Amino acid sequence: MVKNILRVALKEFDNLISNKFTIIIIFVYMIMLLISSYNISIILNLPNISHFQGMTSSDFLNCLAVSLIEYGSVIAAVIGFCSISIEKNGNTLNTLVTKPLYRDTIINGKLIGCAFFLIFISIIVSIMFFFAWTIFMGNIVNVSLDLFMFYLLVILLVSWVCQLIFLSVSILLSIIIKDDIFAMFAGISVYLLMMAYIPNATFAMSLGSIFGYKWTALIASLAPNNLTYGIIKNTVNISGDLVNNFLSYSPAVIVLLIYLTIAVFLSYIVFIRRDVS
Repeated sequence: MVKNILRVALKEFDNLISNKFTIIIIFVYMIMLLISSYNISIILNLPNISHFQGMTSSDFLNCLAVSLIEYGSVIAAVIGFCSISIEKNGNTLNTLVTKPLYRDTIINGKLIGCAFFLIFISIIVSIMFFFAWTIFMGNIVNVSLDLFMFYLLVILLVSWVCQLIFLSVSILLSIIIKDDIFAMFAGISVYLLMMAYIPNATFAMSLGSIFGYKWTALIASLAPNNLTYGIIKNTVNISGDLVNNFLSYSPAVIVLLIYLTIAVFLSYIVFIRRDVS
């Protein structure tokens, strides 16, 4: 069974890396990051901030975290849609959902393949982002290399969890909704709701006016991006204690993992019980 899951996962990875739509989205993602890096370097060279002493590792890591969380989650939603859309249009599932490949084997393989594709993209983006900042702004590593790599690993893993949430939700919606365009629109809408609307102060305060303003901060803090930002910013603190910084945000880690568990469980159950066509 493990062999079959790995076979499906490798096929999924190959499908995604050769899909034209996925390639275009990732290419646009990288171009946006390069433009963003260049614009930051231009701003830092303005006369009114000529006293600026240069970017630090903390600045780079925080900007990378924003990119992996905000843009990376959109990419995850698109990948989830593409994963199911490829199978719908190719009728591959109608062939695979027979012995020796059962539905649980397929969904496990697809989730693993998509998950590794996401971390693959994140690593490539991180390398490109690092070289772009180094070219535009000079040396940005002002801590030991071991510590810098540890911070980078934390950012990759925590942002990966956030991305997997939107990947699973997108897969779920793509299975439930038959129309491809509507399914993708629904996936992007969920992203905007959870990442842009719920964290918005106006939305939180509007709910606070109904349930009480003491809930305003709680409502906004439960958004996946705010949870992820909190974990990363509290851990990637050059002057702080790593263990204590991370442990102080352990409730946020638990909430993120609960979100991920629910999203994966629902997509798993729906995939097993519902025809995908």
